Amino acid sequence: MVWPPGFQGDAHDHGTWGTVGVLEGTVRIVNYGREDDGSDPDRIELIELSRIEAGPGAIATVLPPYEDFHSVGNASEGAPAITLHTYGYENPVSRHVDLETAAVTHVQASLTSKMLLSV
Repeated sequence: MVWPPGFQGDAHDHGTWGTVGVLEGTVRIVNYGREDDGSDPDRIELIELSRIEAGPGAIATVLPPYEDFHSVGNASEGAPAITLHTYGYENPVSRHVDLETAAVTHVQASLTSKMLLSV
C-alpha cells in the first residue's frame, strides 16, 4: 500500500492475523484495545494501547482477539510510505471505528485507490 504524506487511516480490524512490512518511508502504527463488552454490534469503544513509528525493514503484526484493532499511516509530512500487508485469510469486510463516537462502519475490502485511502 502507498500512504500519502501525513495520512493516518481509521481504527479498524481484519478479523484474522496479519503482518505489515515497511518497504519505504516511515509508518505510524497505533494499536487499540477494546473497552466495551461487545454486546452492541454497532458500537466499539477503543483505547489507545501503543503507538510506534517504523522504518524500512520493520514488521508489525495483528493477532486477534487480543491485538486486532489498529490504524496505519504515514509519519512523514514530506514523502510517501510503502507497506506490504499479508493476512491469514481474505476477510471481505472490516470494521472501522470512529474513535469519538464509537460508531462502527462495515467496509467492503477492495484493491482500489479509494479503499487505500479509507484503510
